[in-house]
Amino acid sequence: MKPVFYLSNEYGTVVGTSNIGVGFWDADPTLWELYQEARGTANSKADILLLLRHECGHAFCYSYKLYRQPEFRRLFRVRGHFFWTYPKTDRYVPNPWSKDFVNPFGDHYAQKHPDDDFADTFTEFLAGGWKQRYRAKPGALRKLRYVDRMVRKWGRKPALVPNDPENLDLPLSEMRQSVRDFLRASIARYKTRAQGYLDSDLEAIFVRRRNGCTPAGEFVSKFGREVEGRASAWSGAAAPVVRDILDKIRARAGALGLGVEDKRKTLVELSAYVTSLATRFAMSGRFRN
Repeated sequence: MKPVFYLSNEYGTVVGTSNIGVGFWDADPTLWELYQEARGTANSKADILLLLRHECGHAFCYSYKLYRQPEFRRLFRVRGHFFWTYPKTDRYVPNPWSKDFVNPFGDHYAQKHPDDDFADTFTEFLAGGWKQRYRAKPGALRKLRYVDRMVRKWGRKPALVPNDPENLDLPLSEMRQSVRDFLRASIARYKTRAQGYLDSDLEAIFVRRRNGCTPAGEFVSKFGREVEGRASAWSGAAAPVVRDILDKIRARAGALGLGVEDKRKTLVELSAYVTSLATRFAMSGRFRN
């Protein structure tokens, strides 16, 4: 079995296939940070590994149609149609003292449905050390031994279910939400941070660009090394700190469409401004109070 992994709006396995959706926010460090900030929590590398192992459990079960085996149905207590009986909500009342289920995520999710029971059992099997960890839980141990046997039997054989790599649940290419809408993030908060503390100050130092003006970004690039040396020496801030300030000024001045008319005056004001920011950072670790 070779699962097909794709980016989606959630973690999940397409029913009956080995196509596994991965939450897109965990695939990029910047998106991961935005998710953490907006939602107040985010998956660690260990969390992601557990999620992927769980989804691989679903894929393994579907690929070899294990849910049709009498032993599977008995061990995992399947009642009725394996897929059609899956609950429509996340509400379930687990027994935290049960010895019949594994619990890799700490939420007793295996007790929601036989499909998740197998997937969580598969997760624990892949983690290793399960014989010792579940020695006092005979019901869970029987399931783990079953998974062990199935992996040994089917693990290197072609899947019984031909997989269609186009059968995906909302891949990233079909998502129409913006990242902001998906995260339910406040645009005002991020707009303030993106524009930051510089915009009003830069509009006082530079002018609106018009014919004959030197673009402010070009001006900062030309005199940046000179300003960096002076500001670093006067403020006591490390050169990389001053360089970051200049990079931010260059980017914001360009975005605002600013320019330079009086180069001498602007250079003096820019040097003083960068030095003041660098000094504040050197003293407090922050650019603004």
